[in-house]
Amino acid sequence: MKNLLLVFVIAFAFCSTAMAADIAFYVGPPNPDGWYSDAGQTADVATIIAEAGSMFGDISQFDGNQLDELGAWVDARTDDGKLDIIWLNGTIPSVLYGIGNTDPDGSRAEEWLDGGNMIINVGDWFAYTSYETGSRQESAGGGADNILDISGTIAGGANGVMTVTAEGAEYLPSLNAVSAERPIVLSAIVDPWEVAEIFGQNSAGTHADPVVLHNMDTDGYIAFVNQATTWIDDRGMVCAEFLLNWVSTITGGNPFARSPGPADGAMITGTYATMSWKAGDFA
Repeated sequence: MKNLLLVFVIAFAFCSTAMAADIAFYVGPPNPDGWYSDAGQTADVATIIAEAGSMFGDISQFDGNQLDELGAWVDARTDDGKLDIIWLNGTIPSVLYGIGNTDPDGSRAEEWLDGGNMIINVGDWFAYTSYETGSRQESAGGGADNILDISGTIAGGANGVMTVTAEGAEYLPSLNAVSAERPIVLSAIVDPWEVAEIFGQNSAGTHADPVVLHNMDTDGYIAFVNQATTWIDDRGMVCAEFLLNWVSTITGGNPFARSPGPADGAMITGTYATMSWKAGDFA
């Protein structure tokens, strides 16, 4: 019996490793108008890889001079049966979606989501603009609408402070409340898309950021994280926590304990303390 159990555990471990997803980071020129900086995105990507890189089989970075390579990476994984991820710095590379809405239907970005994959957008409004040529090139509001096949603008103007929700506190413990210039308009999200999780929301309950949308037909996901020039304290750590604590729940579970109380690194000065944590998904 012990031998059979050992074989099962080993087989399960190898199966999990074989199904590891891949992640690509677009680190080309960001929008310089306060949405992101070169140094900021470099530090954040390093944090994400250090904290959550063990989740992935392949980890690649592509800058503005590696667009063909990015396109090839995407093509090789769009329909590979795994939930692979593209992380964007708030700009949209032309190999994913044609600048100026030149490929409103059937773009790589749309096919990527239709293949059951994920996009994480941090910074400027998703699919709004590109700086890959060194100057601003716009797709404006039509980019997001076309890629998601949603009629109407999904990102609104500033609508107050995005207060951390209970889910935000659980899954993204480093998230703090800030104002978002381009939060998602929740009423604009219609079938086949659904709001999968809200981590930050305004007091009226009309807008959210960070927030995750899920396509019920294709099983694709898109996450919007801090679409604002008012930055949360640590975008990199929040993205890492999103991968470790939330994405893991839809890709087989997170085996690690998380959400410690007191927080990691906190100093306990009293004689007694109550300690808590969320157990790993297989504990």
